Amino acid sequence: MDINNYIIDCTDLLDIEPKIRDFFKEIGNKLKLIRSYDKDISDIGIAGGFVLDTLLKLSPSDIDLKYAIRDKFGNFDTTCRCDYIKTLVNKTGLSKYEIDLGNIKENNNHIFSSVKDKHLGIFSHHPEYISQFTLDEDGRIWGNRDSLNDYINKVYNPRIEGLLAWVTHEGKSYHEALALFLIRGFGYIRKRELSMGDRFRYYLERAPEIFNIYSGEKHDQERIVKYFNKKVGSIENLSDMLVKHAIYNKEIILEPIANWLRVHN
Repeated sequence: MDINNYIIDCTDLLDIEPKIRDFFKEIGNKLKLIRSYDKDISDIGIAGGFVLDTLLKLSPSDIDLKYAIRDKFGNFDTTCRCDYIKTLVNKTGLSKYEIDLGNIKENNNHIFSSVKDKHLGIFSHHPEYISQFTLDEDGRIWGNRDSLNDYINKVYNPRIEGLLAWVTHEGKSYHEALALFLIRGFGYIRKRELSMGDRFRYYLERAPEIFNIYSGEKHDQERIVKYFNKKVGSIENLSDMLVKHAIYNKEIILEPIANWLRVHN
């Protein structure tokens, strides 16, 4: 396996309709426009769900816009410049979307050299492979071999690296991260009508253990209940989804989750 070719230009490998290609080019031109306002912006791109949902002909609700800035000496600015970048974004018309901005070098992060590297490589925080796409200022779609494979097959597989990031970088306990990880998968599969990959089924089979063991602090419990309501909506919705995916022992999975939500709601 050639690890040097893990991140790839997927534009011509995806079955993208001309109308969607034109839309991506239009958004890419807006990214170019943002860079034209400040020559110190060394890299800019859009990551994650916006690209995936556009490919799936869904309506994206927000944009994860990531950037890097260098000073006059060529050194990376490692502070959050999001308020400033937002003023530039507002000039382009992209502000009709909810914008989530992030500096890839914030907190003196030496790992990442580009938006693609941050979101498509091994150290990406993305919780699933199928969302690992970025849009560059030329309107081209970048991904990796795993994201391309899962998109072509319309299958949901979680990334263990994403789970580790939730625990180590976002301050969640291991059990809480597992519960949220599973709920995110439910929501992704349901909303985007994806198949369940083998990696997701591994966690699905362990849902009873996860929800029978985990209790957590009250604020963590509230966060999980809120997340479930946002991503899944109800136990009935989850039940329908499991039936649709031929999970015939669904009660084994549903009962501990329903009990947990009932106790902590």
